[in-house]
Amino acid sequence: MSGNQISELPEFLSEMTALRELKIGNNPIAQNPESVETKMKEINSKVVLYIS
Repeated sequence: MSGNQISELPEFLSEMTALRELKIGNNPIAQNPESVETKMKEINSKVVLYIS
């Protein structure tokens, strides 16, 4: 992992927490399936960066 990726980790983790809240339905975006799907794709692309 590069130093740059490590510095982005707190933001990444907060996005994962936000996504969990979306799934629980605490967020208005949860009412819009397309928004959830878009957010999932964004986060999945970041996960690939972190593990590669």
